[in-house]
Amino acid sequence: MTILVPILAAGAVAASGSFGCSKSEDEAPKPAASASPVAPSTHNRLKFKGGERYATDLAEALAIPRGELCKELSAYDCADVVHKISLGGIEPYRQTIYRPLPDRTVASANAVDRIALSGCESRAAKDFADGSKAVLFGELALGGAAPGKDAQAAVARRLYLRLMRREATTEEIAALGDLYTDIATAAGAEGPRRFATLACFAVATTEEALFY
Repeated sequence: MTILVPILAAGAVAASGSFGCSKSEDEAPKPAASASPVAPSTHNRLKFKGGERYATDLAEALAIPRGELCKELSAYDCADVVHKISLGGIEPYRQTIYRPLPDRTVASANAVDRIALSGCESRAAKDFADGSKAVLFGELALGGAAPGKDAQAAVARRLYLRLMRREATTEEIAALGDLYTDIATAAGAEGPRRFATLACFAVATTEEALFY
């Protein structure tokens, strides 16, 4: 996620040889116009969503029931049971852990990847099983072995709308297009399906998706 920090430019005050103030001295300096329409945060701080919030947001974005998003051994919920502590949760009753860990660990990153990959694989499987009812990847599911640039861009935009709740930038669409090219070169006919999973995974594991 890119955090834009606006630069405040102070206006220069014109010097005057008389005791009276010139017009330029009376007027307040005008700050330079920001290139970004996004207002800067008054609290320049990011917080990790935590396992439950992240899993809930991801399940909603992928239109997958929360209980089906990710299970270890097909039985234990990834976010609420298996990886709960590494993702900032507590377990006072069975593990006597009363406070969240002060810092994230290597296991935290692995847990996030596990949840995201499971959800994205599930969504891709559903969409490619019936492209006419696809939620995210309809253009890829119905586009044959080599969907065009328009189909790739449509999927990229939809990923950002659902996962980030905003429009994708030109650079983000281009980056996912490059990812498709790399995957298609290596995977051949399986390229569209693999791209669907990995493009979803790439967006779902960005800082913007993990923090608020």
